[in-house]
Amino acid sequence: MTAENKYRVSSYVAEYKKKDLFAYYNNKNLQVIYGKKPLKKIIDDLKQPQELENYIKKFPTKRDELRPILHTLVSEGYLVTGTEDPILNSSEIEERNRINPNLLRFLLTFDCNLECKYCQIKTNLFSEYNKPITREEIDKSFELFKKNTNEYHTISMSGGEPTLNFELVKYIVEKTKKELKPGKYRIVLSSNGTMITDGIADYIVKENLLPIISLDGREEDNKMRVYRNGLESYKIVLAGLEKLKKHNCKKIAISMTIGTHNIKNIKKIMKNIINEIEPVSVGYNFVHYPYFDNQHYSLPNIDDYSKAVIHIFTELRKHKIYDDQFFRRLQPFVERKVRIKECSALGGALNLVPGGLIGPCKTLLTSRHFSQPINITEKIADSKIFTEFSNRNTLSLEECQNCVARTICGGGCTFDSFVTYRDISHVDKRNCDYIKKVLEFMIWDLYRLAQKKKTELLIPTQVDRQKMYGGIALSSTTLAESVGHKIY
Repeated sequence: MTAENKYRVSSYVAEYKKKDLFAYYNNKNLQVIYGKKPLKKIIDDLKQPQELENYIKKFPTKRDELRPILHTLVSEGYLVTGTEDPILNSSEIEERNRINPNLLRFLLTFDCNLECKYCQIKTNLFSEYNKPITREEIDKSFELFKKNTNEYHTISMSGGEPTLNFELVKYIVEKTKKELKPGKYRIVLSSNGTMITDGIADYIVKENLLPIISLDGREEDNKMRVYRNGLESYKIVLAGLEKLKKHNCKKIAISMTIGTHNIKNIKKIMKNIINEIEPVSVGYNFVHYPYFDNQHYSLPNIDDYSKAVIHIFTELRKHKIYDDQFFRRLQPFVERKVRIKECSALGGALNLVPGGLIGPCKTLLTSRHFSQPINITEKIADSKIFTEFSNRNTLSLEECQNCVARTICGGGCTFDSFVTYRDISHVDKRNCDYIKKVLEFMIWDLYRLAQKKKTELLIPTQVDRQKMYGGIALSSTTLAESVGHKIY
């Protein structure tokens, strides 16, 4: 009997157990099959290659039951023969690595009226740039962007604090309307929310901007976000949010940093945000590693962070609020579409900072790493800097090769990898641990939502998978899609 006729369990399959129930996850095609001890016995038996008919003969009273189960396991890629195909072939990886930016992000200024204790702009600057970006630099960025992209576009403005230079905000809005086709872009404004006047709020609504306001929770949770003189910003931010609501802004998103300063209060924080602010979207991340020494904060325990993330997701889903952090992993899991890149820095973004420098990663760009002057005659794909980033994915990173979560993860933050190793070809271990916990939650969450049938195997339908969204309608024109992280 040749090896080609013998079947074995795919190396892509991983086992999960909860009480007497087993889940088998195939990270190549993102399928999940559930069953009890009979399924486990088959999987265990076939870890060693066997000819299926000979295997069936070992169980003469169960032949009729075994055949359809084995057929399903073969058709779903759980039982394989010979050499297994890679997750993506070379042409598919080449296409995924193609540089095609759909995000144009302007860091209008490094200046800010706040001095947040975990700020990655202030602590990473090698030299201060007190001047904002120029209109000439904006024009060149649009020209370069248009030469290198052909997709739906997100135009993002941040800083520092972009509302310190609101005339530049207006200039970018008008430039976008002039340069890009109507209906083919969205404009996102990220702000600390402290300088929103009635005039700014009215403009945001009139121009259909999508505001993302930074807030770490209630007043007692927001103490890292302070003015330069140490005064707290919470009440001023709330006043800004009220102005937006007064002008009928219905598309407010909240951006939150989770650290040791607020993680223990996450349940109360989410209840407050959901009931009092009523955002359409919430984004959050754990604190990045500081590039330079920063004694003002410490990183949260990864188990605590994972539990907090799962709680945030389940609460936001109940209220049909988009969860930017969680949906990055949920969407590929639901749609069974392999995700190998973490963020748009890996081939999907063009960032401009004061001083006329561009680069793939906005945070590394502030410290002048992976940066270059604007050259509007250049194809971004010819840039060594952009190419190095675009080739980074979970199928190329050595540490990801045997990871069960590699097809939903993306490989973690390149900035954190660089800060830790001074090299973007490594991964951040805390991200690995966190994503594995999220994956396990999603596997059992899918089982909970799946329509149960009296069969030996439970294979969720696509309708079952869609239930995981909780009725949230994903849209590239709103904040119900990640800004800078939705990339496969």
